Amino acid sequence: HLDLEPFALIGPAIASLVYVHRFDEAAQMSRAHATLVESLATPVLLVSADGTIGRLNEAASIALDLPAAQARGRNIHDVLGTDLSSLSGGSAEVQRGENRLEADWLPFRAPGVHAVVLRDVTRLRMLQDHVHRAHRLASLGTMSAGLAHEIRGPLTYLSHNLEFLGILMDEDGPSDLDGDGQVTQ
Repeated sequence: HLDLEPFALIGPAIASLVYVHRFDEAAQMSRAHATLVESLATPVLLVSADGTIGRLNEAASIALDLPAAQARGRNIHDVLGTDLSSLSGGSAEVQRGENRLEADWLPFRAPGVHAVVLRDVTRLRMLQDHVHRAHRLASLGTMSAGLAHEIRGPLTYLSHNLEFLGILMDEDGPSDLDGDGQVTQ
């Protein structure tokens, strides 16, 4: 007969070790995610499903002009002024002071966490506005040239006829005109 009572205590101990090992792996994974997000040059915020900001990197803090400590725990809607959670994988443009930011709402690998990736599109929008104004000015220039051409044609015709009439009056004098304004010979 084999006494298994000493082994009965080993089972819970092994289960505890497995649990601690898995908890340690999860903690290491969480630290790896935090390190990855923090090391990115692109502004990134990690947001819970209800919109609470859990983590943001230094680039996001700079883009939002908001210290990380003041952003953590706040709702993304309060920080950006728009509700990104309704986008579910889309993007929105938000105005933050002088800056125009494009925010993408992306599901993150961790369950219930979303990544909000920000891009400063201020300069891009300024360039687009500049190009749009240039196109409008080019259209105005084309229209002005066409209008000038349409006016210049009849004016040239009138000018030439008046010049011709002046030459006739100098050569023959005003007596050569009959009562209808026609030149007679």
